[in-house]
Amino acid sequence: MARAEPGIAATYSFDAHPGTQEAVMVRFIGRRIGGKPSTAAGDRFEKTSTVAASHLIGHLSVTTRVHGITAGQWTVSARPLTAAGRAHSTLSPKTFTTTTRFAPTTFGPGVRWGAWPALVGIGALAAIVIQALLFARVDHRWWTAAVITLVACGVGFPCAKLYYVALHRDRERRGFLSAGSCIQGFLLGAVAAMIGQAALFGLPIGTLLDATTPGVFVGIAIGRPGCVLAGCCVGRPTTSRWAIWSSDRRIGVRRYPVPLIEAGFAVVVAAATLSALLVGVTDNSGAVFVASMAAYVLFRQLLFPLREDPHSGRGRLWTGGVAAGVVVAAVIVWVL
Repeated sequence: MARAEPGIAATYSFDAHPGTQEAVMVRFIGRRIGGKPSTAAGDRFEKTSTVAASHLIGHLSVTTRVHGITAGQWTVSARPLTAAGRAHSTLSPKTFTTTTRFAPTTFGPGVRWGAWPALVGIGALAAIVIQALLFARVDHRWWTAAVITLVACGVGFPCAKLYYVALHRDRERRGFLSAGSCIQGFLLGAVAAMIGQAALFGLPIGTLLDATTPGVFVGIAIGRPGCVLAGCCVGRPTTSRWAIWSSDRRIGVRRYPVPLIEAGFAVVVAAATLSALLVGVTDNSGAVFVASMAAYVLFRQLLFPLREDPHSGRGRLWTGGVAAGVVVAAVIVWVL
């Protein structure tokens, strides 16, 4: 967990020359302004950040975050270097003055640290409301379903953290609360908690799951844009006309809008499942939930190659194959 300490985010922005094949290094040197001159660790810093050649696309920025320094005003110089450590011939050094802030809120351009929890919260609320309205059409205990879902969301949150830590255990060094979250972990934990509670309180599990489906995807559609603003789940840098400028909290550049593509798919699934439930072409067996979740998992596997962190190819192949099989099986069961 990030400590309550001061920090700064130092950013160097520049325009990459087309066809650049060599990485660019930026050396940030910071010194605190005011007080007696000091060489103490908290009064100066020096950090170097490297921008790979594959990221040198158009206008971009590279940010280094420095925590655990003395609060106050700082002057920071950013010196662009070649991969060999020599002064860059076409990029000029820059010097600027900045002020420390609360460390967990220090990010570079394009990152809005409060956007993700706000949008996820709104998405969760929308999901519960939609579920309650749909469940009330077939069972008067909609309030029980809503409470069950709230509890399930509470279970899903730590599961999302655990899933992320397990997935990134080779490089995750942050505390549990400050670690990232994976939607797969949230869904696994929340659905398991929902099924267990439904069985305990005598609610029809299939009906509850099907009624939950449109809301889940509305929630995903609302929450996923928060990933773009928070700098997580970002796409690979690209010159595609569909690219958007976004940051992974270190490098801001034009990237594939992977979270927005996922949000668009969620809108389609939400509309399709909502139509199926309202028209009454389902038997409330849970097949709508299972098929839509499998389709979502399959779609995510297709998107992973466009992400900065694409995961393993073998893992994507196996997961996608299983998801495709589940979709086909669910459709067969529904038709029969």
